[in-house]
Formats: sequence, structure tokens, C-alpha cells
Amino acid sequence: MNLGVLAGAALGARLFDRLARNCRHTTMVVWARLFGLLALICSMASASGTDISTTASIKFGAIRWDRWYEGSPETGVLEQDEWHDRIPFFARRDRMGHLVLDGDLENTAAAEVAYARGMGIDYFIFGFYPDTGSWNRSGRTSAELDRALVSYLRLGDHLGVKFAVSLNQLFPVQDMPDVIETIVSLMKQPDYVRTDTGTLPLFLLAQDGSEVSRAFGSDEQARAVFSQLRAAVEKSVGAKLTIILMHYDYKQAEDARARYALDMLSTYANFSPGKGQQSFQSCIEHQANVWAAPLQQHLAYLPNITVGWDSRPRGDYAVAQGEPAVQRSWCAEPTQGELDQLFNSARAAAAQIPAEAPFHSIVVYAWNEFTEGGWLAPTWDNPHRPDTVRRAIAANRPMDTIRLTFPEPVEFDECPIRSTGLWLKRIANCRRAVLHPAPPWPCPPGTGVGEERVRAPSGLEARIWNGGWRDRTCVRN
Repeated sequence: MNLGVLAGAALGARLFDRLARNCRHTTMVVWARLFGLLALICSMASASGTDISTTASIKFGAIRWDRWYEGSPETGVLEQDEWHDRIPFFARRDRMGHLVLDGDLENTAAAEVAYARGMGIDYFIFGFYPDTGSWNRSGRTSAELDRALVSYLRLGDHLGVKFAVSLNQLFPVQDMPDVIETIVSLMKQPDYVRTDTGTLPLFLLAQDGSEVSRAFGSDEQARAVFSQLRAAVEKSVGAKLTIILMHYDYKQAEDARARYALDMLSTYANFSPGKGQQSFQSCIEHQANVWAAPLQQHLAYLPNITVGWDSRPRGDYAVAQGEPAVQRSWCAEPTQGELDQLFNSARAAAAQIPAEAPFHSIVVYAWNEFTEGGWLAPTWDNPHRPDTVRRAIAANRPMDTIRLTFPEPVEFDECPIRSTGLWLKRIANCRRAVLHPAPPWPCPPGTGVGEERVRAPSGLEARIWNGGWRDRTCVRN
């Protein structure tokens, strides 16, 4: 790779954008910006000797953060009037009008798998939180954060959308037997994703280069812990482990990787580059710079796409709870063209991952970071987000029939619903159970609504919602 290709391409885009802003004629502005966009993508591909179309086999992995369950503290953040556009598709209103998050249920997991397959996501990266309760942590909170992973694992069919886990919390050495047992059991699952060389990726989230040593006591003890984990996985699963350290500063991360004998590097998210609102174009250029530095040094580094960074909802909520205001920065919402440009740029960057590296993938922030600005999953206000991502990934993964099941806000007592089924048109005059019902769940990309029915709850569904339930059958367009 030529030195500074990615950074140079980003600089070129900035120069063309500056030229566009200085143009007085609208047509000149449009053409200058279009030329800048093409220059960014083409210069990255040509300078690296890479045809972007040949990188389609690179896997896309979407980071998950699953604090979206009934009673979650994130509910209050989403209830703020200004941030209702972040409410995820699986949310609903109870009879009192309060927001309820059902992100940890199996019907939600099934829908997310279908959305991910349709848009071209190859695997989820579930955050894993040991529930041992060490260091005065809440074991219950850890279990709540892990529920979505459990629901995913309980599905009979993952539609080819595999998974990996990220150690989002470190732990004391005495917890190692418990953590090893859990990780080994997860990696035995047939849909745990494999790298190009057949190894098993394990992501490791760290806030600074010394956090791992502080957790385990020393560099030597940290190396011993990872060595023990590798040996246990290889013995029980029959495959080697590839440990990927996710850290925002690649220099600190590379130092830590060497000290702990880890395998690869990446980042969890790329923040906004300045103060206040930043154009998404500047956020693309910033990310290109982040990727360029480690890749030009031939490091085994997985580029991170951040489809948005905007933590203002959390900041506003913190202020409402009496905490001091903090200056925020955020990326503007991308256009379809900008989203396409970001994914194409990441493909060109991923093509520079050293050939000898065990894994060639792109990490996407995020599947469901609704209150921090990065998400791929549909929301109430943007049910077609998966379609825009599908176009950016250029995926073609058709599905013939997908069934979505979710609560329908009609009163069971007021409008009798028999288990044999009741068509939607027959409940048109039934009283709504809540004042502002949630919109129906959208069909996955590449499919449209076929048959629908409303029925009484079956099994444990009544514990979630003792009213109508909708079965929506989505068929290939």
C-alpha cells in the first residue's frame, strides 16, 4: 500500500469540498462535490491496486449493545420528546402509554436476524458481560445485558447470520474458570463465526493500553490468562483462537497487543472529529484517517465503520437528572450517497489488511446503539434503514418467506380474538389498547408484506402482552 493513501484520499475530498463551497454557481457546486466524491473512492482503489468490486467477500460484523429490555435505564433516554426518532422497532406502549423495550425476546431476535441477512451483515458481535458479580458489579445487570444473546442462540435458524462475542468487561483472575467455561460453550455453537483460516475470533474491548494489566495484575499474568483461554478453546472446540483488541488509539493498542501476545486490532467506534455538529463527509474523512495509520504500517487491523455518532440523547438525559452539561460533538445524518461512500471506502481499506492476517472483515458500529447514534436496525421513524444499508453493502441475499410476530395493540376483552386467527380488517373497529400504538414491524430488505393475521397470544406471549398478536408474513419482492 502506498504511504498515506487513505489519508491522502480524505485530504483530496476536503480540497474538492472547499472548492465546491467557493463556487458561486449551483451547478459548479454540484459537479465539484460529485468530483470530490469520485476522487475519494477512485484514488483509494487505484492507489492500493484494489478493485473495490473484488472485496465483496470481506465479512461485515455488526457490534451489538443489548441494553434494550423492559425496565432498562435507556427507556428514559428514549422517552425524551426530542429523541423519539431513536425508538427501535421492537418498542411498544403499555396501556398507560409508557414505553416498553422488548429487545431481549426471541421474536425480536428472529426479526433482527432477518433484517441483518437482508442488508448483508454476516455476523453479530454480541457484548459479553460475566455475571459473577466480582468487583461489586451487579450480576443481574450483566445477565440482563446477555439476554439478547441467549434469545439469539435459542432460535432454530439464524439464516446464515453468525455471531461472535466481545469481552466488554474484564474480570479478576479467580473468575477465569467461569469465563472460560462460558466462552468455550459459545464457541462450540455451530454458528459461531470462523475467520478465513478457520480460527475463532474473540473481541476484547479496552479503554486504554494498561487496563488489561491492571485487571489481571501484571503483563505476565495477562499473558497467562489469554494462554489458558487459548488452550481451553483449542482442546474443547478443536480450533485456535484469534483475539482482536478493540481500542481507539492504535499505537496504544499495538503496544498492548504485543505485550499480551494478542492477534489483531480494531476499534469499537470512531467518534466525531470536532465540536458540535460535523458534516457526515468530514466524519467519513476522519474515519479514513483512522484506518490509514495502522494499515500503512502493515498492522493486522480491522477497519471500523461508524454509521453515526451522536450521544446527545444521553447527554440531555444526564442534564435532566441533575448532572452538569458536557459539550458534545456529533455526525450529521448521512445521505444514501454518503453511506455508499463510507462502505466503499471501508472495503478499499479492508483490502489492505495483510494477507497473512487470520481475519479479513469490517467491524460496523453499530447494530443497535440507538442512544449513541449508531444503528442499523429499523426504528419507528425510520423503518427503512435496513434498505439503505443493503444498498451501501450491495448485498443480494434473497429470502422467500419470513414470518414476523409482534404485539398488536387491541384489547383482548373488548375484541375477542380466537386462536384460529382473525384478519386485520375484522378488527378495524376494535378499541385500541394504547393511545399511541407502535407501528407494525417492517419486512426485511428484499421482501414485502404478504399475508397477515391477528390472533390470541400463545404460551408465554400472554406474559408479555395479553392482547392481540400479529403474524406478518413477508415474501420476496
